[in-house]
Amino acid sequence: MVIGSVNSSVSSRGNQCILLSLPSGWLASILAQSALCPMDRAEYVLILVESQLVGLMGLASHLSILQLWTKSTVECKFDLALFNIYWYILDGRYKDPIVRYEKENVPPIFGSGVDEGTYSIDTDGSLIISNVTTINQTTYKVVAYDRKYQTYEDLHITVQTIVMSDKYPRINVCENQRTCLIKSSSLNNLNCSFGNARPAVELRWYIQHEGYTETVEGTKSYISDGKFTFTSVLTMQSGYVFKEPLTHLVCKARGLAVGANVVESSVYIDNPSEWNDIVSINKQYQINTEAQLLCVEHGIPYTYIWEKTIADVTELLIFSVDGKQHVNKATPSWRVNDIGDLILSEVDLTSEGTYTCKYFDGMFFGASATIVTVLVAPSPPFLLVDSCAQSTHSCDIVIQPNKVNTTLTCEVTGVYPELSLEFINYFPSEVKLWSQTQFSSFRNNRYNVRVSAVVQPLQNFICSVEKFIVCNAFGPGASSLTNPEKEIQISYVPSMCKKPKKTVVCNRVNLMIG
Repeated sequence: MVIGSVNSSVSSRGNQCILLSLPSGWLASILAQSALCPMDRAEYVLILVESQLVGLMGLASHLSILQLWTKSTVECKFDLALFNIYWYILDGRYKDPIVRYEKENVPPIFGSGVDEGTYSIDTDGSLIISNVTTINQTTYKVVAYDRKYQTYEDLHITVQTIVMSDKYPRINVCENQRTCLIKSSSLNNLNCSFGNARPAVELRWYIQHEGYTETVEGTKSYISDGKFTFTSVLTMQSGYVFKEPLTHLVCKARGLAVGANVVESSVYIDNPSEWNDIVSINKQYQINTEAQLLCVEHGIPYTYIWEKTIADVTELLIFSVDGKQHVNKATPSWRVNDIGDLILSEVDLTSEGTYTCKYFDGMFFGASATIVTVLVAPSPPFLLVDSCAQSTHSCDIVIQPNKVNTTLTCEVTGVYPELSLEFINYFPSEVKLWSQTQFSSFRNNRYNVRVSAVVQPLQNFICSVEKFIVCNAFGPGASSLTNPEKEIQISYVPSMCKKPKKTVVCNRVNLMIG
């Protein structure tokens, strides 16, 4: 089965061979490597045809790729209405044609010593090989006899087998992936290999810049399997310094085994020390809500990396190149939209951390970081004060005559993250607040926080003026409350009150009357 060919044609009086002109020296190179690497099996066979039509055509060459163990055709077309066709093997195995077609003999006749069915002639005169093996690596001759003019055309064809098992170069840090991302600190002994090829392919390291490439030198080596194939290895020179924040390093394979195909693999090298001016913002999200984290303010990045850092441990989430996303760890809890923003579908406490987007927009490198905090509201979602109704409204506490000192308490239960509680005294000249103490406990990923203090009215406590103390919640967890403040009005029995002084204004002089 022909799996690849390049078509151009030359013809003479009704015959046609499919030809491909090759650069100077290719044929000699193929034959030299073939002599060095004898084969007893192959996976793919490349047919190189060196043809010379005696007296009628100049030297031409032809490449056809045939898959091993399949029915394949060496194309050289003649008009069977005009020609008799005779195919020979010129390695001395057979003296007679291996197969021939003559007008009066249908189907084609097999030569002496050739298993019937091994070869056949197609309706256009091409040679059909029923099952390609390495013994087909030889030189063939086809003779075409023109019945009308009683002349002969003689064509010699050299067959070269080529093996290609690997489909792409393998970079040792990429774990069998064709594209991967690594930190610059992981560059020790970076190498690229291409295995099970015949002849051995040539490997090249280069950096893909915007609009041009830069070759990176490396050490080449070739490992033989002892039979017929080779593994090419290219190790990058040690000590190479990558100066850009994100470097696109490519390993490319070329040679007869890969033909005209673009066969390459990429490793993107993240250099953390080169990402400058990373701006961080803080974002808070209620638990079980969606969070959208921006990568860039405007436009769509060509290449971007999303990372998550918790306690100095950084995890790669995803990186994308030219619209193709490479997910490091698939999870339904997040995704990236078509403009590079990271979407956290339903945040929970495991969603907390610093999310960093590093990107290249085609001209500039940039990075931004979002510090995500997840909020869990307490139950109930407001401050609780002893002796007060459970609500967000202010409450009134009356101090009895026989109880000089009164203890106030304020608390929240089941909140996340932790917050702090504090009593604030707005009338320090009339009310003393002392022994203020906070206590916190942590259970089932939630905090219970309680503050207590002693309230003591002073001698100049004025009953007719409303006085209040505020229980105030502050810190990250305070944002989860419906109201982070609770106002507590302080009342005193009238008999214990001091009458307020009256103020009279006269001629801009203030007189205090008892």
